Amino acid sequence: ETSDSATATPSNRTSQTSGTSKTSEPPIRTRLTRTVPAARWNALCARAGAATPFHRYECLQVLADRSGATLHPFVGYQHDRPVGLFPVFEQSRGPVTTLFSPVPDHKIPYLGPLLLEPADGSSAEHERRRRSFLGASLSCFGERFAPSYVNVRSTPQFDDPRPFAWRG
Repeated sequence: ETSDSATATPSNRTSQTSGTSKTSEPPIRTRLTRTVPAARWNALCARAGAATPFHRYECLQVLADRSGATLHPFVGYQHDRPVGLFPVFEQSRGPVTTLFSPVPDHKIPYLGPLLLEPADGSSAEHERRRRSFLGASLSCFGERFAPSYVNVRSTPQFDDPRPFAWRG
């Protein structure tokens, strides 16, 4: 895996991570950014079949405001095409940093990552893209936040918990 971070400001840093594949195909590079306007975020949400009303940018902002958490709305890109969204909330208490999706104690049953509906490609290609996006997201979270605790409750359509278990 490689990581490349721009350092202009915290709001426009990006991370690049290679996905790993057990096939002979080259890895897919996923770039994450959190510099996306609310309208763009919502337009991308509309392309994700598993999106809930709680994934909308306005709702995420309300949750952050009400909880005192910092919202980090990450967008994953592969070959300059958006492939996924991953809203996370950061809370720090003393030396302990935690990441949540959704933020706790607000009666939101699940949130977590969203994959955008692929325009084309095989199911194997879709799986490679999904793994790369999740791997890049989880690596980015570890590098940027070094969290002591992470809790992600994903939508029922996101039914494979293995990438989260593999990352500890």
